Amino acid sequence: MTCVAALIDGGRVWMAGDSLCSVDDDTHYTDGQSKVWKRGEWIFGECGDARPTALLRHALELEEPEGGSLDRWMHTSFAKAVRRCFRQNGYEIVRSAEDDDDKTDFGLLIGVDGRLYHLDADLYVGRIKAPYYAVGSGGKVALGALGATAGSGYVPSQRLEMALELAERWCVGVRRPWTVVYT
Repeated sequence: MTCVAALIDGGRVWMAGDSLCSVDDDTHYTDGQSKVWKRGEWIFGECGDARPTALLRHALELEEPEGGSLDRWMHTSFAKAVRRCFRQNGYEIVRSAEDDDDKTDFGLLIGVDGRLYHLDADLYVGRIKAPYYAVGSGGKVALGALGATAGSGYVPSQRLEMALELAERWCVGVRRPWTVVYT
């Protein structure tokens, strides 16, 4: 349960996320770790299962893309680095299970070089061509807010905060405080 929203403005990627953690459907808490973070020129926003996203935050070894197409690099080298990170840290992706609660479920928004990407649980990296996107239980509400504020004159941080405020209003799995980062 979460909401991470991102937008592209003036060649920069902006991203914001909430702080709610859920243990199960009935137990929630807010911890000190933001769901969005910056590493060098990269920004990330996580949703879903805690274990894979913690590994991506703390153990993923990022290499800088070398020439050529960034999209191609993300689909090949970045995806391989994620697989290697999981394998080296004893994490296995569960694609199917009798109980849906046992399936691996996470998502990662990635901002770099004025572009926005989404990594899903089957390790597919997709480039988001729209100028904004959102993930998590509040993602649809946030997408609507970002669409409604496009061209409004609000600065990126205001648009993201409005999107998260609406997601918090309409989704039980979204709670303050917000964190905003940008490239």
